[in-house]
Amino acid sequence: GVDLHNYKIKFDEISFSSLMTLFSNSTTEPAFGMLIMLSKLITNSYQFFLCVCAIISVVPIMVFYIKESNHSVLTMALFIGIAPFTIFFSGLRQSIAIGLGIICYHYCKEKKLVFFLLSVFLAFLFHQSAIILLLLYPLIHVRITKKWIIPIAAVYALCMIFNKQIFSVLLGFSD
Repeated sequence: GVDLHNYKIKFDEISFSSLMTLFSNSTTEPAFGMLIMLSKLITNSYQFFLCVCAIISVVPIMVFYIKESNHSVLTMALFIGIAPFTIFFSGLRQSIAIGLGIICYHYCKEKKLVFFLLSVFLAFLFHQSAIILLLLYPLIHVRITKKWIIPIAAVYALCMIFNKQIFSVLLGFSD
């Protein structure tokens, strides 16, 4: 992956410093630094760390496909063949957030709000974009009827027309 070199530099920079130093040095996405530290406690191998990231990212998706799909092997084959799978080799923090997002979905589906919020927070600590998962809970549990078609179409049209402005406002919330 393209970003693996940068992750290697970060892996090499993080030492067995205190947890407070980790949080002060990395104001955004501190869980990734903590994962590096935990991995280094076991072994100082970057390859081992990449394996841990892969397990955290892919295993929740695999379990989800096995449980939710009628043709889980075909579904996994399609997953491997499409574009999102390729980012798993480059965007480690993003792919971990995606894997944790599957766990968020499970808690959302089971209507376990506290566990859902905790898992969204954990995913957010890996990648700030995971904050969008908060929309999952209301969207899954809302009952959409035919009456909703026109308002939803209007909101969708407004989002398409003003997408640059909406994106710039949302970008203001991020560092």
